[in-house]
Amino acid sequence: MRLAVLYCRSSKDRADVSIEVQRRELAEMAAARGFAVVGEYADSVESGKDDDRPGLQRLLEDLRRRDRAWTVILTLDTSRLARRIAAAYWFEDRECRPRGVTVIYKNLPEMEEAERAIVKAVFHGVDEWHSLVSKRKGLAGMRQNVQNGYRAGGRAPYGYRLEHIETGAMREGKPVLKSRLVAGDDAPRVAAFLRDRAIGVPRMRSARAHGLACPPTTLLGIERNALTYAGHSVWNVHREQDTIGPRQRPRAEWVVKRDTHPALITEAEAEAVLEQVAQRRAKATHSGKHEYLLSGLLRTPDGRTWHGADGGFYRHGRGRRILARRIDRAVVDAVTADLAGDDLARTLLEHMRARMLSTPDATRAAAARRKVETLDRQIRRLAELAADSEAAAPLLRTLAAKERERDALQAALAASEREAATAKAWQALDVDDVRQALRTMAADAATGRDDGGAVRAQLAQLVARVELDPDDAGEVVIRYRVPALGGAAGVSVASPQEFEQYPGRRVRLAA
Repeated sequence: MRLAVLYCRSSKDRADVSIEVQRRELAEMAAARGFAVVGEYADSVESGKDDDRPGLQRLLEDLRRRDRAWTVILTLDTSRLARRIAAAYWFEDRECRPRGVTVIYKNLPEMEEAERAIVKAVFHGVDEWHSLVSKRKGLAGMRQNVQNGYRAGGRAPYGYRLEHIETGAMREGKPVLKSRLVAGDDAPRVAAFLRDRAIGVPRMRSARAHGLACPPTTLLGIERNALTYAGHSVWNVHREQDTIGPRQRPRAEWVVKRDTHPALITEAEAEAVLEQVAQRRAKATHSGKHEYLLSGLLRTPDGRTWHGADGGFYRHGRGRRILARRIDRAVVDAVTADLAGDDLARTLLEHMRARMLSTPDATRAAAARRKVETLDRQIRRLAELAADSEAAAPLLRTLAAKERERDALQAALAASEREAATAKAWQALDVDDVRQALRTMAADAATGRDDGGAVRAQLAQLVARVELDPDDAGEVVIRYRVPALGGAAGVSVASPQEFEQYPGRRVRLAA
């Protein structure tokens, strides 16, 4: 008898299936299919869009245990685990399947694997559609609440408290409540603090003077909510948590309903506070900006990475750090000098000619092409048979295997053809061609010295890694790779690799 666990999740939707009902239906399914239930994981009133659910995280933790005895997860439907398609496939394909665990959905009928994949994809699509529609309705409701002068939700800002008001509507026999802000006990202290901040009094000094015993993050939050303290309801300020970019939306996207609750400061004072917040953010962004040219390239001799740290330093672990510009300048100067010289060009050409002496087997390539043509005919025939067959699943599985075999052959043929073309190009080059291509790269690097992105791109083409020993940070060792030469040379390497024939370039760092 196979051992199974249950996963149940209920959402905030009042019409959703309760945990108790899910548990009962899954227990009935387990008994009918001969599974022994040995555990249960549940998340009550949790969104399917959120992966950080306590029950789901415990399930994942136990799933990854080596001593786990169960091999089946039973859940009511595809939306229980996730309402996002990518998250659902990640859970099954990356977490469950490699560990020999099967997910069985009660709402998904038993069928062949190919048909099941199609039906499951449709279900996942409907789940995500439902999630997006629910989100749209929720946001529309929040916007309408703000336009009507109510809170969109959440806790009251520091210095206010929530007052709940009956709207006169009823839902499930209970009155519908909306919330508004009213001044709290700390309102006078918050008002005095914001007036000080509007005229530039330092944050912590003002907080101490007015008895605001708050951490700095709370004080900064009060400043960012300055319009709320001017008596206006403000919504749509922050971006979604998984969005890349600034945390706040542009001011033009904010939804502001004026004069919805008691004001603690004037609007002019609020705007003065917001202006200072914006200036500090711009100053911090500008002063903290640094281009780390060697990110991903700078390593210790044993392969550990140096990381960019605040203030323009490279740091190794929690220990040694070194000024980034000191290393960047030395490496760029050394690489530019090597590109302009003759030694690197000569060694590079000799190395590549030695690698390209062997040519691809023409007979083997011709046989591979004939095999591809045969597989194409077999695939077309299988597709025709599957279209006319009532039991198409075995034919579809065979067709998929043939397609994988054909794709692998075609990829190998393409790689062989690229290798042949590269070999031919390198054999036709002489030292002058390679020297000219490298000097073109040197000129590009010199031209782009003020553009960190351009220099970094040049380094990535030519440098495999830069070694810096934390115990002896007086010099770096540059390890070159075979670059993809453009311009006069016109050749490329499919997978650039370090070449040992050119010794590591040792560069002393300026004191």
